[in-house]
Amino acid sequence: MSADAVIHDPQEWLRDYHTRSISGGVFVGYMNYVPSLTNQNLKKGCYINLGGIKRSISICDKILDQYYKDWCYSGVVRAKKDPSVCDKIQNQSYKDSCYRLVT
Repeated sequence: MSADAVIHDPQEWLRDYHTRSISGGVFVGYMNYVPSLTNQNLKKGCYINLGGIKRSISICDKILDQYYKDWCYSGVVRAKKDPSVCDKIQNQSYKDSCYRLVT
């Protein structure tokens, strides 16, 4: 599928994405479709994946559920190797684990 192809059902496309394991570059091209998803679990999963791929705290900030937001931040930390991102994690045990990832 080309990056400019029309996606008629973003949720269907995302389900297919997880089974096809396509490259991160194609996935990032569909960031514009994520906010329109009605399945909240798919939406959170997309933001978590995109946060790590794009190394972007601002993508993680779009997640409302703190548990998943913390998970997203951990992915950004792994990608960026930047311990300052750990400061954004609210759960203390996750935060401690985060610092261990980069030290």
